[in-house]
Amino acid sequence: MDRLRRPVMPRPRLRPVIVLMVAGTMLTSCSASRLRLTSGAGSCFAVLPVAQRAVSSGDLYIGVRLVDTKTVETTLSETISSNESNFCLVAYRLEQPGSSLGQRQISRFALVIVSPKTRQVIGEREVSRLPFSFRHNLSVRL
Repeated sequence: MDRLRRPVMPRPRLRPVIVLMVAGTMLTSCSASRLRLTSGAGSCFAVLPVAQRAVSSGDLYIGVRLVDTKTVETTLSETISSNESNFCLVAYRLEQPGSSLGQRQISRFALVIVSPKTRQVIGEREVSRLPFSFRHNLSVRL
């Protein structure tokens, strides 16, 4: 086969560049674009002591998220009257009393909604399943 009829292959110098571009595209596409930190998200760490006082001392802290008013109203199943647009949603695993062997314990969680500006508890709700992933400590639902 002569040089003119040979299939065109990328130059050896271009192969590493192509591999890096493909790998970079794959890695950036795996990140969740809706889980972004904002400058106001740090205020949720300041309200953690307030949220801890709303639950018992044996409850285990899971995480905190900065959420909008609509999410708070959905979580509490009621309308709230506030001028604020964001609230801190703090999750705790509730302490369970000891049970006999052989019985499966069902996890219960407490969601405490706190105003980051006034540092007051807006509401609290006990649930059997968390409505969000709390693997990322601070995030905003867009």
